[in-house]
Amino acid sequence: MITITGVQIKNALNKKRQARDMWLSQWDESLVIFAGDDKISPNDLATKVMQLEDEIVRLQVIQARYNLAVSVDAEGGSLTMAYCVKVVSAAGRMSKLWKEAAQGEKKDRYSSRLTNERDKDKEYAKPAISKAEALNRFESAEEFASSIREAVATGNTKPVEFEDSVGDLFR
Repeated sequence: MITITGVQIKNALNKKRQARDMWLSQWDESLVIFAGDDKISPNDLATKVMQLEDEIVRLQVIQARYNLAVSVDAEGGSLTMAYCVKVVSAAGRMSKLWKEAAQGEKKDRYSSRLTNERDKDKEYAKPAISKAEALNRFESAEEFASSIREAVATGNTKPVEFEDSVGDLFR
């Protein structure tokens, strides 16, 4: 058995993606050749890229298994890393939205008028929520997002055992 952490998986994925992107950057150039050029052929390049794509997919499967195997403490309970890595983006977006609401109305950047004004009767929209309430919601949302980020960071350091056959993906 081989012991792997989430950090190792992430680093291996980044390394494989960078290698794939480097090989892919040669694609257009590989499609033409002048006499005497020493270039990789499109067939050999495609083979190398597909090998790397296969390794990336295998690493993603390992990552999914890891994320289901690791539990972290967050929000007063035990959550899987799989849940946390999926909800962290949504939590961050919600925190950002509440922060913007707490900061108040913005002017339309293309005119001097406020965006909550109607021309005909000069009717003004009223805030649907007070700045104080929006600030409270922002603080709660940010607390949740932070707890999930911390749980993911902690969870990624936990070692999990995998079969030896996956070891070649980390070289």
